[in-house]
Amino acid sequence: MYVVGGGFDERRNTSRVWPVPPNALPEALRSLRALRLSDPALVQWIEEGHPTLTEAEHLERFGAPYKRR
Repeated sequence: MYVVGGGFDERRNTSRVWPVPPNALPEALRSLRALRLSDPALVQWIEEGHPTLTEAEHLERFGAPYKRR
């Protein structure tokens, strides 16, 4: 049987399951601790439920104007 366009490509299989690395949890906790130390204002904003900020509130809280992507 001839298949047009090639066969199944395992690299593009979106239902493929990858094992979780054994160091995933300690690495995630380390990253969260680092964020808490490096950007406490961001952590506080997230803990508050990441409320929508006005331009002035954003400038006051983060020290820089909001930049849209």
